[in-house]
Amino acid sequence: MSLKEYMVELRDPGHEMTSAGLGQLSGLTDEDERAFKAGWEAIPVNRRLELINRLVEIADDNAELDYHAVFCYALGDDEPSVREHATLGLWETEDRRTIPLLIERLEHDSADEVRGAAAQALGHFAVLADSGKLVPRDTTRIWEALKASVDDEDEPIMVRRRSLESIAAFRSPEVRSWIQWGFDHSESMLRQSALFAMGRSGDTAWLEIVVGEMESDDPAMRYEAANAAREYGEEETLPALTELIHDIDVQVSLAALHAIAGIGGAKARGLLRSYANSGDDPVVQEAAAEALEILEADAADFSTMKLPNQDDIGYENDEDDDF
Repeated sequence: MSLKEYMVELRDPGHEMTSAGLGQLSGLTDEDERAFKAGWEAIPVNRRLELINRLVEIADDNAELDYHAVFCYALGDDEPSVREHATLGLWETEDRRTIPLLIERLEHDSADEVRGAAAQALGHFAVLADSGKLVPRDTTRIWEALKASVDDEDEPIMVRRRSLESIAAFRSPEVRSWIQWGFDHSESMLRQSALFAMGRSGDTAWLEIVVGEMESDDPAMRYEAANAAREYGEEETLPALTELIHDIDVQVSLAALHAIAGIGGAKARGLLRSYANSGDDPVVQEAAAEALEILEADAADFSTMKLPNQDDIGYENDEDDDF
């Protein structure tokens, strides 16, 4: 079946979206890309959203599949939810041609959710910029776009917080001021983002606060503190993380195990091994065993661990985001 024929098939909700069929949308040639674009708008909006979500899932499980062209085109869709979810497929791309597309969404999209998602997706490029993997022109464009977003008091919190998370990768005195602003804010989700930003910044001046928040009454803050500790990779956080393994919130417990695995070293291995051999909590035991297996591999890659982020576990309430 040609791609043109498959695009016609996609219009029909009665046709199941199979992995084999969707594989035709990977690595589009110029001719295939023209066929895709010509058939896109005829697909019902709910079906387009389902399609994008399926492609995000498939790409997450198989790095060899390349849906970059589809996601980039979907950034211009008329439906905000399609544009928002298309950014999820771009969060790991290193294709610099994506940068202006995301900046355009951040600066001009009519939907707050899309601007927030674009700010979040730019975080990966900010990390690349900090590592010297982008040309200066791209680095400047990303910095200026995120800076304008964080600085804009008329921008909803949901957008400013995502920009804060992303711009934290840049090592600048201004970043430290923004992180402090976010942490001191009364809005709980902005405070969560500030903790995330502390970890991403790599600035150990925040380490004491991160460890302190592991005792927060708010499970979302404990969760983000564990994630931040993973980013720091400092062994001194291991005692506090060990306490979090026994947290009443299972997601906090799993985040602590993930952090211990990310820190690595002999002490971390010992901790993970003890929990992997313990039968007290099957969920913790399984997660510890998985983390230990990855840690002891020749090239530890914890991206394969399917631990949820704060958006997946119900800590967020976007109805309160609109300030």
